[in-house]
Order: sequence, then structure tokens, then C-alpha cells
Amino acid sequence: MDSMIELEFGLIEAVRKLDIEMFKVFYVHVEDYKHSRKLYFLRDLELTFRKLKELGDTIIMPNLGSCEGCNKGCYGYQFVGNKSKNYFDLVFEKEVDRIKGIKECSELKALNKDQELKNRIYLHDFNDPSSPKNVPF
Repeated sequence: MDSMIELEFGLIEAVRKLDIEMFKVFYVHVEDYKHSRKLYFLRDLELTFRKLKELGDTIIMPNLGSCEGCNKGCYGYQFVGNKSKNYFDLVFEKEVDRIKGIKECSELKALNKDQELKNRIYLHDFNDPSSPKNVPF
């Protein structure tokens, strides 16, 4: 991958298109994938893409935001379905010239407030406050 900016753009574009195969092409260049093979993240992201498609979404709109919780200061995106208006949040952990990781964010504050948001889709049960598997941070 030539640059971190191209990598990030590719990852966001893959999410926007709900294209898990395209996401995998770029995700292999992210540090947490290289070191620990975060296959559960890919599986859960793919399930989320399927849910959104079943709800009629054809694209996901990214809204820039920043984490107000355990990754405070890291920026990420709130991804909103074009039809369902359901959403999920991802944060990008970065160092100077690389993306260290991508994680679901439980406290992302989007800069552009979408007044039509419906339900949040949690990638992982442990982030869902209504789940018995919830782990509060």
C-alpha cells in the first residue's frame, strides 16, 4: 500500500459499498490484522453488512467523528445506511504513517449530526448495552 491515506480511503470506500471482499483487500495492510488476524472482526462486519442489505441499504454514508471514550481523541466514522438509517461506528487507531487498528467504537461523537438516525447496529454483543454479554468500559 502506497500510503496511509490511500489505505484509509480504500477501507472507507469498501464499507460505503458494503463490500466485505474489497474491505479484506485493504484490511490485510492494517497492523492489527497482520499481528493477530482479527477474523472475528471481519466476520462481524460481514454480518453487519448483510443486516443492512436485508434492510434495503445499498450504500453506507460515512460521517466523521471522534471517540469520547476508551480511544479518546482517535477519530472514526459513523456509517449510516441510505435507506434504513441504521448505523454503526468504527474508530481508526493510527500512528504517524500507519493504521494500527480498526475497532467498533462505543462512544463516537459524529461531527455531522444526522437527525434521522434509527437503530444502532452493534458489531459485537459485548458492546450492546442490552446484551447479557455486555462489557461496560
